[in-house]
Parts: sequence; C-alpha cells; structure tokens
Amino acid sequence: MVAGRRIAIGLALCPVVGVLAACGGGPSVIGVRDPWARPAVAAPRDATPTSGGAAAAMLGGSNSVVYLTVVNTGDGKDTLLGISSDVAAAVQLHRTEITNNVASMREVSTVEIPAHGEVRFDPGSYHLVLANVRHTLAPGDTIDLTLTFKGAGAVQVHAEVRAQ
Repeated sequence: MVAGRRIAIGLALCPVVGVLAACGGGPSVIGVRDPWARPAVAAPRDATPTSGGAAAAMLGGSNSVVYLTVVNTGDGKDTLLGISSDVAAAVQLHRTEITNNVASMREVSTVEIPAHGEVRFDPGSYHLVLANVRHTLAPGDTIDLTLTFKGAGAVQVHAEVRAQ
C-alpha cells in the first residue's frame, strides 16, 4: 500500500516538475570571464573646491569602468541585482544606447542572465561604472568586486586594471 501511494504522489508531481523544467525553473550556475577595469586617478584627499585647478576639478574622485562576461551554465535564468567594491564610492550598472547616431549611457537597476547563456559587459553595451574611485587604479593593479545575483547570491570577482 505504501509503494502505491509513493507512485501516485510521484505521478501527481510529474506535471509540476515538467512545467518548472520547461520554464527554466532549475538553478543558475554563474561564472565570470575576463574581468578587467580601466585606469583611473583618485582625487587628492586634501582637495577642496577653493584649492582651484586640477584638484578642484577632480574633487570627489574620478570614475573607471569594468568590463566582463557573465556566464550562466545552469538550467535557470538569474538576475544581476547589484555590484559593490571597496575601490569606489559606488558601483553602477550602465548600458550604452545609440539613438539617431548619438550614444548615451543610462543606469539600469538589473540585468537578466539567461539560462545556458551569457551577457557581455563591453564598450558600447552594458558596463560597470566605478564612481569616485578611492585610490588610483594603475595598469597591473587588481580590484575586487562582489556581484550579487537573485539566485546565485554573491559572486567574488578579481579584475585586472588594463591600459586598453
């Protein structure tokens, strides 16, 4: 009798499992390829608006950008919710859009990563902006970032600063 109940329960669950699999209900498996950042010069700590010249122009620091490819080898889609790093006051998700041959950047709140797919963060597309870097980023340096995904959680990334 117990075996009969197990079979009946198993058969009852088959349509649910089939629907979840068809809808990409499996887990995501997130990885990152070729992360790198552009160099940036931080503002001097003693810069004030009254000091004039380059120091005033750089008050608050300069920005850098990070490029990488997010790869999802899992059966379920995932969503990049945010990024953090100690090297900048903020890290923002941006996307370059071209309208009437004019490029503009806009901040986006999330980026969907498809199941068995990838999203490239490249010049002219999605990219990560390091706003107000806290120290100079020179070619050869490495910076740490944490990418936070809805399903996969926190993913640690080490990006090399390149002169490209």
